[in-house]
Amino acid sequence: MPLGRVALAALALLVVAVAKEHDYYKLLKVKKGCSDKELKKAYREAAKKYHPDKNVGDEQAAKKFALVAKAYEVLSDPEQKRIYDLGGEEALKRGGGNGGGGGGGFQQQSGGSPFGGGFGGGGGSPFGGGGNPFASMFGGGGMPGFGGGGGGFPGGGGGQPRPPKKPAGPTPAQKREEERKKKAKEDKAKQQWAADEAKRKSKRLEQKRQADARARKQEEADARFAKRQAEKAAAEL
Repeated sequence: MPLGRVALAALALLVVAVAKEHDYYKLLKVKKGCSDKELKKAYREAAKKYHPDKNVGDEQAAKKFALVAKAYEVLSDPEQKRIYDLGGEEALKRGGGNGGGGGGGFQQQSGGSPFGGGFGGGGGSPFGGGGNPFASMFGGGGMPGFGGGGGGFPGGGGGQPRPPKKPAGPTPAQKREEERKKKAKEDKAKQQWAADEAKRKSKRLEQKRQADARARKQEEADARFAKRQAEKAAAEL
């Protein structure tokens, strides 16, 4: 096959590979420059929509879930976001480097073409770097899915981020323990009131007994006085 056709075939494959890159902003439905709050809200909505628990057996939903998680991981990290904004997913796989031809697929420059310097330079190859045009695509650090140091999906950035967990409420056992303590406190208060009331009642009874005793003594004294007075009157007669 003539070199020109080989180069065109390689270019076609590269365009397909580029097309497979994902727009993280579109995945999360946010604009560049959105706030952290807007980003978190968008991620939560997307994660909820594609969560495997809500889409059991749906492989497309599972892939979407992984993609939105990766998108949030990148866009929520200032350094990864900067690299992604400059060179997309391929720049992230290269670790943000801007190396020359022959070693990492296409080179996307800030504000330039995703194919680097177009079709010139590098010994006539449309991809730069000279030699076989497939070498730069399938060699070390190439496009995802073709081997090399670029790595496969979802990339090396750690596990998917999770939304912050809400504080867990008391467990049933903790609720029962709280109810037990509350009831024990109420029972103790009732017992204390009953004991105090018994003391007050006993004191009232004692006061009544003493008052009755004084009343009887007074009656006896009055009776003796009346008897003496009667005897004295009788003697005078």
